[in-house]
Amino acid sequence: GRKKTTTKRGGNEMSEVAVDRGLKWLADHQEGDGHWDTKKWGGNGEYDPGNTGLALLAFAGAGHTERSGKYRNVVRKAIQWLADNQDPKGNFAPKTTMYSHAIPTLALLEEVAMAPVPRTRAVAEKGLQYMISVQNDYKAWRYWPKDGDNDISVTTWCVMAMKAAKVAGMEVSAGAWAGVKNFLEEVTEPNYGEVGYTAQIGRASCRERV
Repeated sequence: GRKKTTTKRGGNEMSEVAVDRGLKWLADHQEGDGHWDTKKWGGNGEYDPGNTGLALLAFAGAGHTERSGKYRNVVRKAIQWLADNQDPKGNFAPKTTMYSHAIPTLALLEEVAMAPVPRTRAVAEKGLQYMISVQNDYKAWRYWPKDGDNDISVTTWCVMAMKAAKVAGMEVSAGAWAGVKNFLEEVTEPNYGEVGYTAQIGRASCRERV
């Protein structure tokens, strides 16, 4: 169904060629153990889990799984690296922010929805459970686990993971959705529907507009 959807939404042969070239570049620059090295491209190595998740999302978006597609070995190695680096609590990135946990969790859940490999499902579900466990009480997420602060950016990645979990047939608690709803209502301007970063636009600084 991907080809049909791509065409319907404006994609064509040229755009597909561009996507495949991008995927080839990612595949060519994957490390032997399956991750993508942030330091090699001028970044901070602590963000390897997040960047590996972003790369895996690109392959998932093009329909590649660990069972099918010409990049299935690339996908398999990336999943293996994330699984090997998940801590006992289920966190993929204990040394950095929730971005680097939520993104690989989303990527793994997307992969599970397309190719329900039992081991990958277990790793993804453990990541999801950790993410929900560190959600702020009656609210959402920000940079650090259960830090009492919330922002719309980190929360969006977490919500996408929750949605992917539902697509993959996993249960997401009503309380987790209710907390997100509470936060969204708090940061949404009631008359125009404008959403602030950490607070309603009227109460937020210009730097917090999204």
